[in-house]
Amino acid sequence: MIGEASHVVQSIPVGEQNIQVAEKVLADQHLEVHFRDTGGLKGRKVVFNSQSGEVTIHQISRINIREFQSRFEMLARRPP
Repeated sequence: MIGEASHVVQSIPVGEQNIQVAEKVLADQHLEVHFRDTGGLKGRKVVFNSQSGEVTIHQISRINIREFQSRFEMLARRPP
């Protein structure tokens, strides 16, 4: 399980709630978590190598919003 830095919306700790929901869904499906990198104040960039199955996690302290928007828009334009 990877993700969810601290994020609060209207005094509700959204990140922690998302983690709890993910844990419940996984438990309901009888899936065991073997690795966890959650919480904290920094976001994460996750790189998954589909050939080797290797996962690399990079903590990031800031996001280039223009690059993020550009990539998001590019992915949104892709056909399903």
